[in-house]
Amino acid sequence: MSFMATQLVGFGAGQTYAILDSATNINSGTLSGGDLVYDNTSASGNLIRSTIENATAKFYYETTLTTHSSAGSGYGYVGVIQTAQAATSPTSLAGVAAGHWLWRDDASRANAGASAGLGTAWAVSDVIMVACDPTTGHLWWGKNGTWAAGDPAAGTGATYTNLTGAIKAAVGMQGTGQNVVLTCNFGATAFAYTRPSGFVALTR
Repeated sequence: MSFMATQLVGFGAGQTYAILDSATNINSGTLSGGDLVYDNTSASGNLIRSTIENATAKFYYETTLTTHSSAGSGYGYVGVIQTAQAATSPTSLAGVAAGHWLWRDDASRANAGASAGLGTAWAVSDVIMVACDPTTGHLWWGKNGTWAAGDPAAGTGATYTNLTGAIKAAVGMQGTGQNVVLTCNFGATAFAYTRPSGFVALTR
């Protein structure tokens, strides 16, 4: 396995896994771990996208909440974003764009400026699961092996059903004074939990 500037080449012949794309790093979060670990320390919030998009296949990825300091009022978030969505970082739930879907560590989820609760708040070491079906526009989140709502393998109970276009993974932080570290796995190493049937790693 070898790290490259914008991609991670896996063991399979010709298999290229997504990493976090430094060219889309809003407000200068710090990348490490082969561009899979994102340290968010901005005064207003951070956002970064994956290097790879998908518009034609169901995909799955995981993010671990590696660090979350108790100071400040910041929140880590995990989700997806349209490739075509403008490169801005939402500083609040009301500021989340129509082409951006996120789930925050306080159990709030948001899209197009509208927010609601989903599941329970996260703790350090929790693994957040994301299942996205761009072909139907459906999106699910889960934590530590349990889906917060619905069943992506069955295609039921999606939290959002309004996704359109090519989609990338997106993680970041909202708020101020926090140190939030998120560690992503797009499939180059074994997932912590079983991928839903019919979903693939984020590759090209």
